[in-house]
Amino acid sequence: MQKLSHLHDHHRTETEVKLQLFTSKKHRVDMVPSECNAFTTTERGNSRTTRPLNPPGKVRRNRRRSGSQSGVKLQVTAYQTSKEDFDFDLLERNLEKRMKQLTMLTAPITCKSLKAVGALKRTADNIKDPLFRFFEREVNLGARLLQDIRQDLQDVMLICQADKKPTNHHRSMMADLSRGIIPQSWRRYTVPQGITVIQWITDFSLRVKQLQAIVQTTQQGGTKELKNFNVWLGGLFIPEAYITATRQYVAQANSWSLEELYLDVRVLDNAGESMDACSFSVKGLKLQGATCKKNKLQLSTTISTELPVTLLRWIRTDADKVVAGKVTLPVYLNATRSHLLFTLDFDTEGEGSGKDHSFYERGVAIISSDLG
Repeated sequence: MQKLSHLHDHHRTETEVKLQLFTSKKHRVDMVPSECNAFTTTERGNSRTTRPLNPPGKVRRNRRRSGSQSGVKLQVTAYQTSKEDFDFDLLERNLEKRMKQLTMLTAPITCKSLKAVGALKRTADNIKDPLFRFFEREVNLGARLLQDIRQDLQDVMLICQADKKPTNHHRSMMADLSRGIIPQSWRRYTVPQGITVIQWITDFSLRVKQLQAIVQTTQQGGTKELKNFNVWLGGLFIPEAYITATRQYVAQANSWSLEELYLDVRVLDNAGESMDACSFSVKGLKLQGATCKKNKLQLSTTISTELPVTLLRWIRTDADKVVAGKVTLPVYLNATRSHLLFTLDFDTEGEGSGKDHSFYERGVAIISSDLG
């Protein structure tokens, strides 16, 4: 076999390009050309062709050429092992940046001030209370979710520090967090689709604080204090279940039928006003498209106004007689208005008074949460 004189022999570099040239089954030549002065030669009969190799460090496709008896099979493989091709300082800086972002993101949940949610003490007597059963479900759901989130975030920290191997669950969660999306395993209650994970974590931390206040209330005053607890309705995981529990509570306490009860509403101008045995206080409601003065609605150009403490009272009466002359407003879970919780009837005054369609045309409604 003829010697390839136009291949320059230089020192072997870290990026090796192994050239295997076969002219027959019995002869084989292995060469390592330099990075810059590397050429390949193929033979077809009596002709000879010389062309440069691709720049080293890139992946080349294996080529196979067949000819006559003197056919040539050409195989080129590149190994990229040069440490100069990786900027480890840049990778380390990016990792530190990611860690800082993750720490800031999870601060509302991982902070020491946000303690774990305790459990409500169940007894043979309080298990019969509809309010206790509702709040017990809420507390258990929040406690489990908080524990799972903290465990997930702890795992992510260990993975970023190379102290733990990621699973498919961790990879999926980290991919969602990097894009600002709420991980699927955290979605255990209804939230708007468009919110970011930062908004979700901030809102969830406020929900957890309410659950802690509920547990503390029962520890200090017993289960009976749940009836007087001022509830942030939008901070409950299943707020419509709270309305059902209050209805069952009143019906059970007075031996009334559920169908006989009507939900009345009273917006308090004086926060110190007392409640009766059939009333429950809620906070955080916002009225959109109108204002409420002396428990009467007035159309307004104001986009949204926050209602003071609102009393929801179950009364035993004929609903058809009470509703006459009032406007029925929907109460939505959040600002997207995609989840209806219940409806409330209000008296009206001023512009559009006595005309339901005026309020409906303005889109007047009550929102229990700012999310969305």
